Amino acid sequence: MKQWMVYNKKGDFNRLAEQFGIDPLTARCMVNRGIPEEEMGAFLSPSRGRLHDGALLKGAKEAAALLKKAIDEGKKIRVIGDYDVDGVFSTYILKTALVRCGGIVDYDIPHRITDGYGLNARLCEKAIADGTELVITCDNGIKAFREIAMLKEAGMQVIVTDHHAFDFENDGEEKRYLLPEADAVVNPHQPGDTYPFADICGAVVAWKLIGVLYELMGIPGAEYDAFLPFAAFATVCDIMPLVGENRVIVALGLSQLSHTDNIGLNALLDGCGRSEAQLNAMDIGFILGPCFNACGRLDSAIRAVELLEESSAAKAIERARGMIDLNERRKSMTEAASDKAMEAVEAAGEPDAVLIVYIPELHESLAGIVAGRLREKYYRPVFVLCDGEHMVKGSGRSIPGYPMADKLHEVEDILDHYGGHPMAAGLSLKKEKVEELRMRLNANAHLTEKDLTDTVMIDAAAPLSYMTEERISELSRLEPFGEGNEQPLFADKDLIPYQMSYIGRSERKFLKFLFRMADGSDVEALWFGNADEMTEYLERKFGEKEVAALLGAKKSAVRLTFTYYPRINEFRGRKTIQARIEDYR
Repeated sequence: MKQWMVYNKKGDFNRLAEQFGIDPLTARCMVNRGIPEEEMGAFLSPSRGRLHDGALLKGAKEAAALLKKAIDEGKKIRVIGDYDVDGVFSTYILKTALVRCGGIVDYDIPHRITDGYGLNARLCEKAIADGTELVITCDNGIKAFREIAMLKEAGMQVIVTDHHAFDFENDGEEKRYLLPEADAVVNPHQPGDTYPFADICGAVVAWKLIGVLYELMGIPGAEYDAFLPFAAFATVCDIMPLVGENRVIVALGLSQLSHTDNIGLNALLDGCGRSEAQLNAMDIGFILGPCFNACGRLDSAIRAVELLEESSAAKAIERARGMIDLNERRKSMTEAASDKAMEAVEAAGEPDAVLIVYIPELHESLAGIVAGRLREKYYRPVFVLCDGEHMVKGSGRSIPGYPMADKLHEVEDILDHYGGHPMAAGLSLKKEKVEELRMRLNANAHLTEKDLTDTVMIDAAAPLSYMTEERISELSRLEPFGEGNEQPLFADKDLIPYQMSYIGRSERKFLKFLFRMADGSDVEALWFGNADEMTEYLERKFGEKEVAALLGAKKSAVRLTFTYYPRINEFRGRKTIQARIEDYR
């Protein structure tokens, strides 16, 4: 069971409320997120002036100068991206902008199954054979030492734009970072970089570089700003922290995405039923983004770039429909794979501190998603492995306190390849090394029981009756929510529902509870987790007869205590307050 804790941060919430013209509850939420008082005004009203100059990125001026020279000399330029959303949008931004500058440009993206991540020998050989004269990577390349050397030996210029961690060697007590021998490297994490906000995604790195290039080429800044929505989209999908510059990018980008003039993206918005909605980060992260990712998982990410480049409305609709169908197939495969993985964990008995789940036949593109599902259920670092074309491949998802990429570095002697972030990583190794990987990672995990207990931070114990339309509307000023700027969470206890019902496309999928407030109004509370698990929990706690009575809208002994986030639901012109249940007991 998750541990519930209420924030205990002190502040003069009434004074802050008066100072910024907000509700004390909103002020409390900002204090809970550690937002300094001097930054609260800017937090509530994100502005273009809070974005940093791309020229501050180390290597950006040199890379822009190389690109301008290549464009002026008519050299053939190839953008090489990656197969996830960040890689797709990075590729689109760079290719579109370089063409606007007059460049001779094409692009290539590795195939997840046959190529694996990032720059590889096949892509290099193809670039050489095609007469490419300059390669620029995006969202990859920082560890492609052999491949970049291969391109350089062929007489090619290479620019690396990336945001992933550098390889390093331990030199005594200090880390010595390893940089590829490219003509220019743009990565906010490289030694000596003084960019004010390093936690940006690959698409933002590419966008910032384009800003420097556009200035060199004399292209109006408004054309550079037109890429902001795409940078925002990638920032959300790559699970970047939505604080600092990232929050400004996403806040401004979301408003533009809702009325984008990109034909392909509009077709996808329409196909997903979001064409007339004010988009939020959840729409991108859970509805739109997965359609792009499905291309890279089950087919080719080139399909996703082609949607963004599409100029025909009819063809865009066809492309979008294909991506949506592909994502539906991915969902079905994920459900079956997750069930199998959980069965394997349960069959093994008491789970290890670090879960290593090896399912040979699993489609390797689903390993990361399944790892995320297991991490959520068992709250511990998880690596899901399967058979690749030549080796065992896998993806991991972590928890706070377990820096996954660093932990893989400790066992790099048994790995063929690895890389990633503190919270997610990928790897490949020989099949006979799987058990050794499990033993060594667990021996060096150093995770305590406290580390392995999911802690839920509650902003305030606030009864449902406190949530008015005005308060809920104001809480939306704290959006976009996501990594680093979590959605506010409140709690209420011993609530008496007068009805419980199943909702969803399939029977018994989700649950809805109805509560009658003191003023006679009704408030809905929705549970989008496992409906059967919650029903069984209530039956164990209150008895099957009491739950059956509640399902029949009859008087019942059932009482609910839960954490929630409130929303305003509007249907046929009628507004009602709705609470989304996040956890219960």
